[in-house]
Amino acid sequence: MKKFHPIFLFLTAILLCGCSGLIDAVLGTNDDMAASTRPKADLFVDPSNLELPAGSSMLLNVTTNSQGSLTFTSSDPSILTIDNDGFIHSIKKGKVSITVSVNSTESYAANSANFNINVTDYDPYNIPVTLESESGEEIKITFQNYNYHDMSIKYSLDYGKSWSDLIIPKGGEGDFGITSISGSIIQLKGDNPSYHYENEGYLRIRCSNKTYLYGNIMSLINSDPQVYKTLNTLSEPYTFAQMFSGDSYYDNMQTRYYISNPITNHPEKKFVLPAMILTEHCYDRMFYICQDLTEAPYLPAIEVKPYCYYEMFEGCNQLRKVQKELPAMKMEYACYREMFDGCTELETAPNLPATTLAPYCYRYMFNSCKKLRDVQKVLPAMILADHCYSWMFAGCDELEKAPELPASDLVYGCYQHMFSYSKKLRYVKCMVNNSINSSQYGTAYATGYWLEGAGELVTGEKIFVKKKGVEWERNGSGIPPGWTIVEEE
Repeated sequence: MKKFHPIFLFLTAILLCGCSGLIDAVLGTNDDMAASTRPKADLFVDPSNLELPAGSSMLLNVTTNSQGSLTFTSSDPSILTIDNDGFIHSIKKGKVSITVSVNSTESYAANSANFNINVTDYDPYNIPVTLESESGEEIKITFQNYNYHDMSIKYSLDYGKSWSDLIIPKGGEGDFGITSISGSIIQLKGDNPSYHYENEGYLRIRCSNKTYLYGNIMSLINSDPQVYKTLNTLSEPYTFAQMFSGDSYYDNMQTRYYISNPITNHPEKKFVLPAMILTEHCYDRMFYICQDLTEAPYLPAIEVKPYCYYEMFEGCNQLRKVQKELPAMKMEYACYREMFDGCTELETAPNLPATTLAPYCYRYMFNSCKKLRDVQKVLPAMILADHCYSWMFAGCDELEKAPELPASDLVYGCYQHMFSYSKKLRYVKCMVNNSINSSQYGTAYATGYWLEGAGELVTGEKIFVKKKGVEWERNGSGIPPGWTIVEEE
């Protein structure tokens, strides 16, 4: 009988163990052999390539026959992010590649797919009303409901991936219902034709800290993005009255105090008010005393309604930029009344092309705009209306040249206090046919105090151009003393 040395037995055992690993490496394990025979999982992504405006969000539709987990990767998260549910949020313009992967299972091997997204310029019409903390820290948004019934809106804290209902309790006599939400970015939408119910009250949205406001206001009228992105009609009065307004109050010494709502303009993203069809009081005091607002949203409507822009930006003392022209050609009662009253940083007024006026249409429109100096050459209306221009440019300290006034016939209060205490005013042209005489109450009141205190800081010549043969009294309700008179045919 053969005998084996113990050392030989030990070495044999080692070799056999080593050969096992070598065999696995060459031939493969049973698991690897099974994987090589499994088909790859089907993986379909809809849409496979798309274009998306910056600021938009959407959920990818991924179809697979595998039960394997899905993962999503963006090639540049600074342009576009995507989470593991396939929810996309685009941030800025650029091109991104998205990789979608499905892990292996017992039935299917892993698979992946790539597709491209082209992120285009930000389009505010596609974005719901958005409130974003300027600092990036959490803000508190408070809703004050002055209506006599509950109001309902929806809000999202994750760019629209999920939406929650928010019920704002009703107010009462001189009081309001209140609720609040917190987050760093809060989006809002709703299905309310107006936030002012049957002349009861209004809904205010107040921010705790400086907050960017952008997106499309119409998302509060209809919550469906496919509807609100093209919606341009308001149907109920007072639609957004006082929605973002601050407040003011008097103490027992009759000193007035202001409480600003700290909303401001995003440096890149616009807030849009796209309505072409307006209603009475629709934007009444909408941004009243918003003292961090620097640019007014564009207002495209070519037809106005009574009080539609009443006090819309009053007290916005940092407002510097407005559109070049307010395009409406026919005025309605008090439509622009006090619209920019107290906008002390505003230097350039929008052109006002209207030729058909209405009572009080421009009353106080630029009152106390202390830096206003750039106004249109002519106010073109030839037929005036009661108080149409009263107090319009009163207290505009930097205004030097008044717009020409070609209308030939005066009406009650039409120019009352129009340029009073515009202390640097040096040129006025008014071509009325009526003689200005204090014994004729109607014509005297038409220009009552219209140049009181005007031009008092001017050291050089001050010129008043009038129609030849028309007599004016020499006082603040006519042509002030010290002004040079020039006559034209």
